Amino acid sequence: MDKYLEQLNPVYKSGLYQVYTVLMVISITVCFITLQFNFIISLVFVGLAVLFFFLKRKQYVEYEYTFTNGDVDIDVIMEQKKRKKVINFDMNDVYIMAPVGSVALDGAPKGKKVIAYGKNSKEKVFVAILSKENEVKEIYFTPNLQFLSLCFRSNPRNVKKA
Repeated sequence: MDKYLEQLNPVYKSGLYQVYTVLMVISITVCFITLQFNFIISLVFVGLAVLFFFLKRKQYVEYEYTFTNGDVDIDVIMEQKKRKKVINFDMNDVYIMAPVGSVALDGAPKGKKVIAYGKNSKEKVFVAILSKENEVKEIYFTPNLQFLSLCFRSNPRNVKKA
């Protein structure tokens, strides 16, 4: 029987997201107004509108965790439109997986950090340390109990639930 689970960590639009949206609209409006008088100033406001657009996209980010028969895929979804793969790993490659601050993480190798949870997440953050081909990665994410249970079944020796 296949073991499959998807977990979406929703994020809500922050105040900064709303501020960037308003600034983007104001910049476009001023661009059209100044287009009649000075072309260079209107180009500056177009540049500001583009900058606010990209800053706005970084504020509304969701993460999706997918567990499929021991393989874990972590994707980032920006503004519910654009999806990008963050990392893919096999649970057999996990050196240790435990909550942040756990005693089980003492003495674990340190490596490149991959943050895969929202800034204002209130969930319990876990870290999975991967050691594969002389490369160490620390993946920080917020799995729910079902996801954690499937990870534990795949690698009971190295997954610490608490």
